[in-house]
Amino acid sequence: LQYHWNDPVWSGNQAYSAQEINAALKLKQGDVADSMKIEKSWVGVYGVYGKKGHLRVRLKPEPVFDDARRLITYQVALTEGPQYRMGLVTIAGLPEDEARRVKDAWGLKAGEVFNTSYIDVFLEKVVRGGLIRQTQGVRAGQELKRDEQKLTVDVVVKFERKP
Repeated sequence: LQYHWNDPVWSGNQAYSAQEINAALKLKQGDVADSMKIEKSWVGVYGVYGKKGHLRVRLKPEPVFDDARRLITYQVALTEGPQYRMGLVTIAGLPEDEARRVKDAWGLKAGEVFNTSYIDVFLEKVVRGGLIRQTQGVRAGQELKRDEQKLTVDVVVKFERKP
């Protein structure tokens, strides 16, 4: 039998409503319940929660099959975990003047709620804003260092020249 997706029933969510979480899923009501899209949907939930500093989200999805209507509805127990805040940002791999310009452009201030999606926005800003002289052949990566005691995240942005 081919089953169709029915929006999940969420429990434990406080930072987002069920509608907000469902909007981020790869499947919409009535779509064929594709197992690959279902897995990508769970990964997408982690991304949504990362925007509000929840880096230790846990999901426990349990499928409930309705054979008569060929629907699958997941009962998802969600544990949001603590909310992390921005710690320090370090820029590595650039000349000192460029590193200072790039660091000054970093918009998340220490103590603000950490947002995992900000890093990609920031790197785009660095490239488009001409903050570094040479962008051709430069690769940027990041390392997140969580402090589980302080509930902060230090970010190291590393620029490397491609060989």
